[in-house]
Amino acid sequence: MALNINSDYHTHLRNESRFENTIHGMAKLIKNLQKKLKFTHMVCTGISGQSVGWPISFITGIPLVVIRKALEKSHGSRIVGQSGLCSKYIIIDDFISSGETIERVIREMKKEEKEQRRWDVAGGDTACAGILLHNSNKSHTMFENTKIPIYYVERKIPKKQVKKA
Repeated sequence: MALNINSDYHTHLRNESRFENTIHGMAKLIKNLQKKLKFTHMVCTGISGQSVGWPISFITGIPLVVIRKALEKSHGSRIVGQSGLCSKYIIIDDFISSGETIERVIREMKKEEKEQRRWDVAGGDTACAGILLHNSNKSHTMFENTKIPIYYVERKIPKKQVKKA
């Protein structure tokens, strides 16, 4: 007997034309946000962040940093990605539920900054410049009690997928 796997999670990333539309739309938005916010890196965590993060990094040339989850202990450190001095970053995720993931990403970036200072690695203050959500309704403009702006990707269904009534 075969296993039937059916999920509506991230359907905008599992359909080829919708995936392409989402990635290219996000890449364009990221480049515009980079001009406005002056960030040097993108940061993500988990499958939802990496599923869009790596293709966008490839398209835009903006380095990607991945914060691994606490249980992911194999094949590398807790922070992996492309090198370079990171002064400001934007977090890429699908949505914000409790805010714990975003808080963890910010905390891990601060922790890494402190460790590098301890080892006298060149660098300065690292700050989160914004958050970009790719699977969320516009519900907030700032993250909780911070001044970190939240941006949203408008998902458009390609014309060939629109069904006429």
